[in-house]
Amino acid sequence: MTTLNSTLWGRIESAPLKHSIRGYLYSISEWPTFNVLEYQYEFILISAHLAYQPLSRSELTEVTGYQDYVVDYYLNTAYLLDILKLVDKSIEKSTFKTGFISSFTEKLKSVFDN
Repeated sequence: MTTLNSTLWGRIESAPLKHSIRGYLYSISEWPTFNVLEYQYEFILISAHLAYQPLSRSELTEVTGYQDYVVDYYLNTAYLLDILKLVDKSIEKSTFKTGFISSFTEKLKSVFDN
């Protein structure tokens, strides 16, 4: 039986970025559950960039070298699965930490501080 995750992450389709999520910086709240053996390498790279720091659509396209439709498909899918965080562009990037990376960092600090 095919799951929604495997259906969505198992392919790349050409679809424009949803209007409601345009004009933001993007981050992810958790690592995507790809649930497929032949997942798209592109999605792993985009996830890694968004886990590290929030990026705009154009920055994602630039740092990955992927065409717009690949980045748009990832962002639309992550939004649909409720793992995409929309970050106001007025927030200073250097002060922003993604939720799951910062919580992981805090856990590591607590382990080594004892």
